[in-house]
Amino acid sequence: MAIKIGDKKSAITEERLRQITEYMDIGTEYRTDDISALIGLKASRVRELLKILVERDVIRVSGKNKNRRYQKKEQRDNHI
Repeated sequence: MAIKIGDKKSAITEERLRQITEYMDIGTEYRTDDISALIGLKASRVRELLKILVERDVIRVSGKNKNRRYQKKEQRDNHI
């Protein structure tokens, strides 16, 4: 059975989300540019991924616009 394009994109997105959460230390604040430089994606794509992680309650956000920072939450089961 062939892999559908949507399934492949979902798998890639999940891998990127995993990379971001593995990079982040609990209690440390990160800017979009910090994460972008690490995983080699444009800042706009990183913002989309960070939004997903905020919606999943894995990370918290503070500040607005250029002062926005992201911080990994401490959770027992930090599943993406």
